[in-house]
Amino acid sequence: TAEAGDDNLEDSDFQDTAVGGVISNADLGDVLPQELIEDVLPDLSVLVLNAVEAMLDDSSTLVRRAALDMLIRYLPAKSQVWCREDLVVVIRCICRLVARHDWSITRRVVQWLLNQAADEPAVNFSYFEHHALDAFVMAFSEDLKVGQKKNNEIDASMPVKILAELLMEIDDFSTVVMDRLTRPLLVYIKTQTSQGAQFSTAVLQHAKQVFDKDMTDPLVVKDALDSVWQQQLSSENPSSCLEALTLYSVYMDKLIVVEQDGSQVKLIDDLLAKALISFPAISPTYKELAKLGRVVEFSLNLAKQVMDREQALDESPTAQSPQRKVEVPASGIADLDVADSQLLDKAEDFFSYFLTVVDALTENTDDAKAEPGVLETYEAVSALLVSMVRLHRCLRPSSTWGGIVPEWVRGIMKAALVPEVALSCRAIRTLVELMQVGLPPAVHHAVIDDCQQVASQLWSLLSGREQGRADLTAVGLMLDLHEVVRSRTPTMVTDVVSAALNQQAMEDRIEAVLKHGVLWRHIVVLRAGKGIHGVQDYTNVFPDAMKLVLSYIDAGEPQLRHVSSSWATAAMQALPMLLDPLFVDLSQAANEGSVDKILHVYTLLGSLLSTEHNLLIEAMQNHREVSASCIEQFNRSCASTGSGSPWTGGDYVEFTCAVCLRDVQGTHADADAVAKWEQVRVTATNFLKRFLSHIHPPSRAKSICCYLGEDILDVLARCVADGNEVMQSQLLSLLRVVLVRSHADASSAAPFGVPVAPEQLDYSAFGSRIATPARAENGRQSAVTTQKPPLAESNMMVPTLLKGLRQTAALTQSSPLVPFVDFIVFAMRFVHVKDFTMVVSNMINVFCELIREQTGRRQQVGSSAIAILHFLRGITGIVQLCWQMVPTTSEPEEEETKQSFFFSSEAKPERKKSPHIQAMEAIVPAILFACIEATTIPDCHYRGRQESVGSTAGTVDVAIDDIDGDTDVDLKQSRQQIRTQMVELLDIIWTKFPNVFVNSILALWSKHVGTTQTDASNSTFLRVLLSTLQGLPSSSPHQVVVDVFKVYLLELQIRRSPNSVPDGIQTGGMQNHMRCGESAVFHFLFTYLYEAPVEVLQPVWPELLKMVEATIHLSKQPMSLVWVFSIVVLLDGAVPCPDSQLTRAAKKAVGDLGNKLIQYCGRTIGKLGWEGWDLIPPRPPPVEMMTLSTTPASGRSYEDCVNDVAVIALRTATVYAMQLDCMKVRTPLSETLMMAMLDAIPTTLMPKLVDQEFSGLRYHMLCFLERLPYLLFPSSVGTIRRGVIEALNHQEFFMCDRRCLDVWRSILERVLIQAGDEDLSNLVHPATASIFKSTDSQMRSRVRHVKRCAFVVYTAPKDYFTSKLRPMAEKLVENLRSTATGAGEAGCRALHLETLLYIRVLLLKTTPGFLTPVWPVVLAELIKILTQSSGVQNAQNGSNEQWELCLAALKVADTASLLEIDEFHLHQWMFMPDLQGTPSALDLCRESNGITSDSNGGRGHLAEFQPFSVRLTGGASAGDAAAMSAPCITARSVSTAAGFVEAASTLNTNTISSIVRRKTVTLTELMRLVEGDFLELPEDQIDVEQPFDFTSLATSPSRLVHSQAPQHLRDASAR
Repeated sequence: TAEAGDDNLEDSDFQDTAVGGVISNADLGDVLPQELIEDVLPDLSVLVLNAVEAMLDDSSTLVRRAALDMLIRYLPAKSQVWCREDLVVVIRCICRLVARHDWSITRRVVQWLLNQAADEPAVNFSYFEHHALDAFVMAFSEDLKVGQKKNNEIDASMPVKILAELLMEIDDFSTVVMDRLTRPLLVYIKTQTSQGAQFSTAVLQHAKQVFDKDMTDPLVVKDALDSVWQQQLSSENPSSCLEALTLYSVYMDKLIVVEQDGSQVKLIDDLLAKALISFPAISPTYKELAKLGRVVEFSLNLAKQVMDREQALDESPTAQSPQRKVEVPASGIADLDVADSQLLDKAEDFFSYFLTVVDALTENTDDAKAEPGVLETYEAVSALLVSMVRLHRCLRPSSTWGGIVPEWVRGIMKAALVPEVALSCRAIRTLVELMQVGLPPAVHHAVIDDCQQVASQLWSLLSGREQGRADLTAVGLMLDLHEVVRSRTPTMVTDVVSAALNQQAMEDRIEAVLKHGVLWRHIVVLRAGKGIHGVQDYTNVFPDAMKLVLSYIDAGEPQLRHVSSSWATAAMQALPMLLDPLFVDLSQAANEGSVDKILHVYTLLGSLLSTEHNLLIEAMQNHREVSASCIEQFNRSCASTGSGSPWTGGDYVEFTCAVCLRDVQGTHADADAVAKWEQVRVTATNFLKRFLSHIHPPSRAKSICCYLGEDILDVLARCVADGNEVMQSQLLSLLRVVLVRSHADASSAAPFGVPVAPEQLDYSAFGSRIATPARAENGRQSAVTTQKPPLAESNMMVPTLLKGLRQTAALTQSSPLVPFVDFIVFAMRFVHVKDFTMVVSNMINVFCELIREQTGRRQQVGSSAIAILHFLRGITGIVQLCWQMVPTTSEPEEEETKQSFFFSSEAKPERKKSPHIQAMEAIVPAILFACIEATTIPDCHYRGRQESVGSTAGTVDVAIDDIDGDTDVDLKQSRQQIRTQMVELLDIIWTKFPNVFVNSILALWSKHVGTTQTDASNSTFLRVLLSTLQGLPSSSPHQVVVDVFKVYLLELQIRRSPNSVPDGIQTGGMQNHMRCGESAVFHFLFTYLYEAPVEVLQPVWPELLKMVEATIHLSKQPMSLVWVFSIVVLLDGAVPCPDSQLTRAAKKAVGDLGNKLIQYCGRTIGKLGWEGWDLIPPRPPPVEMMTLSTTPASGRSYEDCVNDVAVIALRTATVYAMQLDCMKVRTPLSETLMMAMLDAIPTTLMPKLVDQEFSGLRYHMLCFLERLPYLLFPSSVGTIRRGVIEALNHQEFFMCDRRCLDVWRSILERVLIQAGDEDLSNLVHPATASIFKSTDSQMRSRVRHVKRCAFVVYTAPKDYFTSKLRPMAEKLVENLRSTATGAGEAGCRALHLETLLYIRVLLLKTTPGFLTPVWPVVLAELIKILTQSSGVQNAQNGSNEQWELCLAALKVADTASLLEIDEFHLHQWMFMPDLQGTPSALDLCRESNGITSDSNGGRGHLAEFQPFSVRLTGGASAGDAAAMSAPCITARSVSTAAGFVEAASTLNTNTISSIVRRKTVTLTELMRLVEGDFLELPEDQIDVEQPFDFTSLATSPSRLVHSQAPQHLRDASAR
């Protein structure tokens, strides 16, 4: 309707027209009268307002736009249609459209608000301010009411979001609206962003846009809040100004994002200034001080922000502060300076205000205490004062306050002296904090100078009894005061405390000690929460006072001593506070060389240790970390003094030990201070000794002592080198403690100082290492390392003690020789079992070496005798110690030796040897070795005789009786003491440890015979050892054998178990009694019995027979059986075993001995455990001269070891057989032994004689059979006969070397002689024919038969087979006439060869007269063979078979020629030429018949005949050299034509020299040539080894002592 009418309608006209249009359109005029219509319709303004709201809330954008256009054109804000309330509603509805982010709508909203066209260049807010501002503010204030509940995030953030959009769309809009909207908006933001608000994020996001610097100028906000602050401050309740200040804080903390010109800094400074200005208004007197609580708190926060800002600027002047994102321009900095200046002015006003307050409180203490909240608020105001002073010093660092103490500071100091504890403590706290923040230097110094009364005030506030919080506060203030004043007066507070402790009146001094206890206990509490009062470390506080209280522990007044001790006990709960000052003083004094100070500190430590040492040690162990100051001073002292090592971490126990060790090690460079410094070392040593003795638990003490042991030993070594005898004695005393505690049982709780009984020592724990200590809480490793062993196991102990012992041997008045010897004896009980041998051996060797040195000193005989006596006492002490440690039931020797368990049905269980016995087995060898070695020294500076070998007197007393004489009575007495001591030593060893003593003898014996050749020195040593043993009164051969048998049984028991102890264990540099295995035992026993007198050997037989039985049943060593065999044979040859001793069991054992020996000869040995066989020297006498391998069995093969055993057994058996044959006497034992051996020979040895597997042993077996005592035991021949015949007929009988064949000849000769008249058919199996055999097989059988028949004839005595010569000749002719063709031709030719060998044997073994009937046949066959072979002109054209057969025929002719047999001599010219130049028989025949040479010099048809040797060789002859070397045919066979010519041409050399040479050929040489033809081995294998000369073995039963053999043995050997 309006748009259809006039466009220039006024508002009233528009309204009338609009109403009329509505009425007309509704057609109401036709129904109702006008008056009634006005009554029914609402008020016009309401109608218009509802219509506008409906249009603006329409969902259609077009409707909303049209509605806005209508409002802009017809209903602006100035329209009379709108009343104030309606306009507020319209503005709220219109502004809500802005949140829809429709630009066209937003543009229309802005146009309606400002009533300004869109194309106008500048914004004019006059219309808005006049017509819409109030309604706009009311609309937004209504939406920002705090009490309204927001259901969602959109509703909560809607007002702020709308305002942000409007500020963004309308330039400078904030300048119009924000002055009035700042307070409600900040209140709303504070509420919506407080803790627990649901929609704080969204609200804060839009609020930051509203208060962004580009939208809202911070000054606008400041002016708005200033107005609020002024209003509140001037109201009736000035404390309400806190609201404005809080809104300030909200704006700065949450809304300002980017700062470019320092506006935020100015706001903070201005806000803090306003807060300070509010103080007098809010609390004009001290009674209203409680009202300042929240304002003070707010001010403290602001002051902190300002301080943080200034500190950031100070750290980086050109950089941005944490609150600033960009650099501040120069103008901004100027503004900041102005703001700071204003803030400082207000701070000065605050200082004045504080002075007023503190003065009022000082004067009205009681009233202030009665007012609630006054003193609490005063605490906060004091804290604000400190913050403002700090800020003042930061903003104006150059300000000096005129160099005088401000009045408000003096007011504080005055308040500090009031009796009221709370007010006084707060004032002192404020004063301390002011000095901590840093007053101007002049003011600071002036304040410190006036603090003496403050310190006294704090001391007086302490009650001396527990008063809870008040005392704790006073103590904290005292510590803080001490911290701030010590830069100028370090001892101010300490002097106050010390003055109180040094008061003359005993009651006052006791009260001071009690107060000191309270002070100390609260220091502990504060130290647990350090930093609360500004002090970072309470460790080194009031050390002088603490030392005074410690010195009172030993005071004479009981009550003072009691309270001091009680305090010390309680103070151990805070151990670092107690010990760190002392340790720091020790380190500083060490750096300064202050001996008196060090001694004083050690006195205090000793007093502290004497109070509650258990509690002290426990506290030390609970504190795992030492303070940094102690470590720093300690490391510095170590570097300056050159002693100790830098601290690596650990608890106070370890640190105490390290400090003491540093002082024990330390020296002083100043020569004048050396004597005083020795007092420090002695004092530190004594304290460390006491300290170590109190450490608990024992495991902890053990770890500490293990840690210190080597270092103390190093100090002792340096003292020994420097000759510091005083420190040596002190250190040895300390080492006793270390030694005991480092080996203490972890479960033992016995106090130190009580001697530990041997039975109380836990030997199973010896050698255990220290368990790894737990790491400290911060991960640092303890200084006690896990690698260090206990002291007795340290590698340094023995060398250090030995060095000290040698150095102190030069006896002086103060020499620590006696302490050294005593300590060595004492230390031996702690040596680990595994190291005992080495340690004790070294000690004993040094003792004996020093004895020899002292014996050789001719200048100071008296002092030498005293030193020798001490050394002997040391040796005796070690032996006695071992005896004392032996349990009473550990060595029941007598019962076990009466009856050997080898003769019982069951073996006794093995008894575990005591570790003390094991130790004695190591000690006694060392003692004996040293004593025997000293006895055998060639130059001992003796005046008189040198003891001869074997003397029984002088072994003990030679070093005593023969020293240069002296008439000094004291010297004689010393010598007598030495004699008594040595006798006591040997008596203890022999009577207490007989088995060990013999064990030791065996140990020495093993050491000196464990080589392949015993030199003269070893032989001399062994002789002296034997003479020493024989010269002991308690010794006897029977007892020695008994003890040796025990040792042997023990060794057998060890070897029976799978985990037996291997041979050759090295113990302490000397090898134990089984270094060479069981052989060492038997070698000693053999030698001892060999040199023993015959008359004392008879009782030995029972034990020896037991040994035989034990060896048979238990020993796994083949050499042991051989040794036992040798010993039995030796003793039986000297003292035959009585028949009564040979019980059935003994005979069985002896028989088994012989049977096993033969089994060893035949290599019948079990393979189990062969790697442990003991085959190295020493070996039994029969094989001592043999060259055998010295490599242990473990390094060789089984076959090599078995062969060596078989060789040794065969040699031993052979020598025994020879000795029996020489002695011509049968004893009961030899009869039993030999019969057992003979019984085993047929099954063990005989089958192996021709076995090629035993070719290496064949010669030794044959030697044994050859030398059997056939005359003494005639049955021996029958025992071997069958085996010999079987071996002879074996097809490989002749597969042997020359020496074996020679022994075979001797054995067969023995068989033939024993038989008398033996037929060949009984010895050689006949060659029988069979249809099942081929011709070749039969021919080979005939060849073997002929060859063996020839060998039997060869072995028989000469003319043995004369009666069988005819059948033998017939057989020969039959063989020679045998012929064959084809395949049998070779066999026939072999038969001819062996037959020709047979003929040669007959020529050698038969008298020529018996062969006369045979010669025609022999000559005929020889001529036949040679004639058939001469079908070719010479052998150059012949075959191998032809010239080998010819060579055999020529050998027959050669043998007959050399034997000069008459029957052959007449026909010799047919076979070989005569002497050159002598007419031959043909020449004589030719001359008698008148036949001469033809014209050509020829000889006709007779001249064509040549001897067979010439014909076959083509006339070749050997040269002179060949003739001289080989007068006869020596070749066994030929394989080439050249070889045949060379062999046969020997017969063609018919010079006189050759004939003379042939005359000298002996029968032995001819037989050797025949032997070579019997052998079937190649030429290079028949003479590889030479026969062994057994005569040397029979005459030398022992290379060691054979010259001392009994006469009857020497006579038997000679025979």
